[in-house]
Amino acid sequence: STQSTWGVVGECLSSEDFRTRMAAADILWQTAHQEPAVLRGFVASQAKELTEASLLRGMASAVVGSPEESLQGQMVDVLRLVLDITGTKPDEAGEFLKVAYGGSPSVVHTLAQPLLYPKQDQVAAQCHVLDLLGFCIATHSFLMRDFAMQTNLLGKVAGLVRTGTAVPVVLAANRFVRATIACRDDFYNRHIVKQNYFEPLVDMLLHNGRQYNLLNSSIVNIFEFVRRENVKILLVYTAEKFCEKLKGITYVDTFEEIFNKYEQHKQRDADMSTMSTESPASNTPKRGPFGDLRDDEDEAYFNEEDDEEDKAKECNQSMETTGDEAEEDSDGSTKSKKRPVSSVEGASLDDGSPCKK
Repeated sequence: STQSTWGVVGECLSSEDFRTRMAAADILWQTAHQEPAVLRGFVASQAKELTEASLLRGMASAVVGSPEESLQGQMVDVLRLVLDITGTKPDEAGEFLKVAYGGSPSVVHTLAQPLLYPKQDQVAAQCHVLDLLGFCIATHSFLMRDFAMQTNLLGKVAGLVRTGTAVPVVLAANRFVRATIACRDDFYNRHIVKQNYFEPLVDMLLHNGRQYNLLNSSIVNIFEFVRRENVKILLVYTAEKFCEKLKGITYVDTFEEIFNKYEQHKQRDADMSTMSTESPASNTPKRGPFGDLRDDEDEAYFNEEDDEEDKAKECNQSMETTGDEAEEDSDGSTKSKKRPVSSVEGASLDDGSPCKK
């Protein structure tokens, strides 16, 4: 059956015979280039039946421990195609990634052994693994982020960027850092700033001097990406932390432009702060409960009508009081004689007085 066939191929990867291992690698390589979904489906079913994805772990072990670089290269290609879940149905992709990142240790943890526990004779394996994990960071964002934080993967990679490390490994580490920043994930960026992971890059750049080589170019490319894409967190970090060290590097314009952008950010933030302090809240027109300025106009209209009614009442009262005239009878007694008072229809009069007599 198909299941038993792939199981046999997986066992052949760990054979002592070189030709057997290469034959198994060729079968996997051809299948991955034609139908990678077949391998993903077998890995998921194998994990359900045996609670262990032996084929996937066997491919990871071949990358890490195989003495043949050609076999390592083939397995890296196979794993890259199998781990690429672009276009895969969500449920199938979820089951496969659960196998890759689950378990103790996980398949990805097995793959990362040359970085987590580096040795001098693992140059090829370290380069392959750095490129493959950089691909995983771009493809499996959340799962790979958790794995990177649990294993301090970024710190391990930053530790490889130092004098004494093989140049191919340093170049691969720089590609990994570049892939991490290209994710545009502020979680990674804040972690880089907090742990000061750019310091090894700057020290390596200064150590190499003005040499025009791949090592310097790979480091400058990282800072150029930060400048071009305007990654503000890393741009501010670079300008504030390494200004004194990098201002002397003038054979490229990258760092001068980073410092210029930093000043622009500072000026923009200062302008925004000034604008916010110069805009008092009292200048904002008051609005009604529904945010409509017409509510204020209606309220003013009714207040004006109430004032006119009050003036009319005052006018009537004053006319009734002054309308009584005292008359004296023949016996000397005093009588009141009322004069008729006309009703007042409005409060607005020509002479400006409260009423019109």
